[in-house]
Amino acid sequence: MSVGILPGLWLYLGVDPEAKITYVVLDQICQFISSIVGTGAQSLSDLAFLIYTIIGVVTAIFTWVGIYQIGGGWSVAAVLAAFAGGCLIGTPFGIWLILGALAVAPFLPVDREHSLDEPW
Repeated sequence: MSVGILPGLWLYLGVDPEAKITYVVLDQICQFISSIVGTGAQSLSDLAFLIYTIIGVVTAIFTWVGIYQIGGGWSVAAVLAAFAGGCLIGTPFGIWLILGALAVAPFLPVDREHSLDEPW
């Protein structure tokens, strides 16, 4: 459920700690390379930001595909509920979404063999 709750919570707070840390590291690497090569640091920094964005999108796609393959449609629904609960953590509805997702989590399939979407 942390795949849903934590990103929703970070979105609610307006902070993405991984992006902040990764962008600083990539920016430092670009500045180091630009000092060696002699090209503009800004163009390398823009390239690093583009690469980081592409990696983030690909990772998100693989995460959702993995959630569906492992747990089926019910797992996707539970993670979406947890994400919405994280986004709405300041409201009673958000708390109920998180509690609901956590309540059904033990009953969700954990691998393809036990998936509810697979035929018996």
